[in-house]
Amino acid sequence: MVEHTYFVNGIPALYEALKKAGREEEAKELVRNFLSTSFSSDLERKVERLRRLPTGIFPADKPYFRLFWELNQVFISGLYYFTVVAAGVLCERMCHDILDKHSVVPKKNACLHDLIALLSKKHLIKKDSEVEMIEIRKMRNAYVHPREKKKDVEKDALEMIERTARILKNEFQV
Repeated sequence: MVEHTYFVNGIPALYEALKKAGREEEAKELVRNFLSTSFSSDLERKVERLRRLPTGIFPADKPYFRLFWELNQVFISGLYYFTVVAAGVLCERMCHDILDKHSVVPKKNACLHDLIALLSKKHLIKKDSEVEMIEIRKMRNAYVHPREKKKDVEKDALEMIERTARILKNEFQV
């Protein structure tokens, strides 16, 4: 017999049941307590991860900024696989932002590889940024299309944030 571990996401169902029973305030308090406990459960590790993030001053009014902020938040939360994938999304967003800034329209359905190549061909990014973008694309693809189990997901996630920060500093930092 094979043993399995299951995850039951019962909080939303419990919330709805309590709400239907006229106990919505109790349901809200239950959710607050759950989230508070969940967040504080590994607070020391979250602080440690926050302290490892790269620093810099970046314009907050750019489309990429919200993604950059979310990327940092998911890493702090310990969501390493999502950090790697989100770094790929952010890299693509930055490519589009740079192309838009120079009024360059990529071909329809251009993938990240195509966008990086176009930026390079038009000399719209620094060579260091191109290298970082290529590495982000490769690592993102390795996670999205896994052929083997990843050895150190936390290390890879931090590397993706560091690469992203270097691109931001190269291309956007004030």
